[in-house]
Amino acid sequence: MIDNRNMILAIVLSVAILLGSQLYFDAMRPPAPDQSETTNEEIIKNSSKAIPQPTSDPLKVTKFTNSEVPVIPGSKPSKIIARSAILAETNRISIETPRLHGSIALTGGRIDDLTLIDYRETLDPNSPEIVLLSPKNSAKAYYAQFGWVGSGGTKVPDQATVWNGNRTTLTPEKPVTLIWDNKEGLIFKRTFSIDNDFMFQVTQSVHNSSDKQIALNAYSFVSRHGIPETTGFYILHEGLLGVSEGTLSEVDYDDLKDQGQIKQNARGGWIGITDKYWLTALIPNQKENVESRFLHHNQGPDDKFQIDFLGPQKIVSAGGTISAESHFFAGAKEALLLDAYEENLAVKRFDLAIDFGWFYF
Repeated sequence: MIDNRNMILAIVLSVAILLGSQLYFDAMRPPAPDQSETTNEEIIKNSSKAIPQPTSDPLKVTKFTNSEVPVIPGSKPSKIIARSAILAETNRISIETPRLHGSIALTGGRIDDLTLIDYRETLDPNSPEIVLLSPKNSAKAYYAQFGWVGSGGTKVPDQATVWNGNRTTLTPEKPVTLIWDNKEGLIFKRTFSIDNDFMFQVTQSVHNSSDKQIALNAYSFVSRHGIPETTGFYILHEGLLGVSEGTLSEVDYDDLKDQGQIKQNARGGWIGITDKYWLTALIPNQKENVESRFLHHNQGPDDKFQIDFLGPQKIVSAGGTISAESHFFAGAKEALLLDAYEENLAVKRFDLAIDFGWFYF
């Protein structure tokens, strides 16, 4: 009996020490610096003067290497459209892999439809697959967009561009290439390939048949509309996160609403949005310096969150071609799988997408 009492006492004291040290060091930690350069209202005000505004999705911009990165948080539709109706009414490239069902919208060339074959809404194996990504104007819009920023009035593809695809289905064995001609001497190509799990490779290229050189920057972003339901468990992070220069950053939805935007400049790294079990993440070329951002935008009553990165400026000479490669993860946070991607793609600390708390070791 005494031995049992001693064991219980030892366990209670151990837990008290762990909690006490955590609270102590949290209290001693200096407050995080305000990384936003301007208020969200100033960002929106300045952006409206920087570039022409499309009627559907107003753009916001930030300066980087003498260029401007488009950020498309989305506009509030006159009404929410059923996810199934949007998918049925738009032209799409199907995605068929051992672990994913979904599609790529030819308008905009974005990945906005993904469900997870291995994971169901309930324990019933015949229940619906978990929905991860959904199109713009649906109830819980959540999608990935890729593209280029041009200088000097260069006409580049945007969220309304209609692409032509070289096939109707993306599989691990058969990549898909989308093509668009700006009618001003530039041919844009966007090639999607995917493995047997949850990783997309996105290769963007531009061929210049004009008689002048053009400066371009490649970008990628993920946009999520609305604040998702979270578990509210204080030791589990659900929100925005990323690794820059080997250091993990975790940003709650409410904190980002207060700050507006958080920017970082670094070589490589990754940036993402995490739920308890699921993750979307952008992985730039690990050898390039990029600017990454966490961004919040409010359109009426709706919150819109975005992660994005802008790559270095590339010059495509007359008659020349440039390309930019990145990766996009969308799936379940399986530790061994994240470890494998970390090794194969040489992306540092990708396993930190899982919140291990005190027990990372």
